[in-house]
Amino acid sequence: MSGQTATALSDDDLYLFNEGTHRRLYQFLGAHVIDDGVRFAVWAPSAREVRVVCSADGWREHQLRPAQSSGVWCAWMSGATFGDRYRFKILGADGAWTDKSDPVAAATCPPPSSDCVVTDLTYQWDDGQWMSTRGRRVAMDAAISIYEVHLGSWGRTMPTGGRFPRYDELADPLADHALAHGFTHVELCRSWSTRSTVRGATRPRATSLRPLATAGRST
Repeated sequence: MSGQTATALSDDDLYLFNEGTHRRLYQFLGAHVIDDGVRFAVWAPSAREVRVVCSADGWREHQLRPAQSSGVWCAWMSGATFGDRYRFKILGADGAWTDKSDPVAAATCPPPSSDCVVTDLTYQWDDGQWMSTRGRRVAMDAAISIYEVHLGSWGRTMPTGGRFPRYDELADPLADHALAHGFTHVELCRSWSTRSTVRGATRPRATSLRPLATAGRST
């Protein structure tokens, strides 16, 4: 573990977070590659101690330190990078240690694993043709019909062996289904339940979300 700890979080980020007005928490919390390592940050205001374990160094425990009085714990780990798995270990007020997933992880492992995955969120969009016609699609008098879909269950009958479908297997059938039924928009739901351990994360078993970004562009 490097000397970079809570100082890896800027004062501006901490101020906005404490104020409740931070609009990009996914860039502030979670796991982010910085230089030749990864910065881990998690909000655990009631924790007595927080550690992170990562596949990059054989799951050794690394201490996180509190960032001022924000309730955020942070540390920077040398050698970790994209694709490495990790999870937090929390010492609660009751004195018990508990393994925890990152609540703002960008990707997670299939259950029952609680591991998350350091993920590259950069993406180069290539939707200029669609964007050129977006004006009439979002006009005040334009029709709108939203299809809400939980991808983990929508395509369960598609692959064999009962495994979860990959995004590249879902992209075209989902676009075809939405168009055939007159939907203008698709909303991806993380769960049919209001409870979620990891908010908004995708699972590596589903590969990349990029096939969905290109599906149905010509429509």
